[in-house]
Amino acid sequence: MKDVFIAPSRSESFNYSVLEALNAGNPCLVSDIPGHEHYLEAKAVFNFKLTEPAEFAAELLNAMTTNPNTQKTQEFLNRYQSSGVCLKYSNLAQKL
Repeated sequence: MKDVFIAPSRSESFNYSVLEALNAGNPCLVSDIPGHEHYLEAKAVFNFKLTEPAEFAAELLNAMTTNPNTQKTQEFLNRYQSSGVCLKYSNLAQKL
């Protein structure tokens, strides 16, 4: 079993903590909200619905025992390596 970063946000614009956790090589479990859509679309994280405790438990176990798709995660992270991209999302988040 391994450590898992959990982001159970109810509302989020762009969660930098998830980006940092992925960059550190940690599997991430995030709530299924619009602010996490970048991660979900890239299939770089595990996800759950906030209203489904059983789904959370199952996905947490999955995140702890399954090897994440490192190729998809790395492809996703490569899009955010430049400071210009991070600055763009930071400015976007401040406007929301």
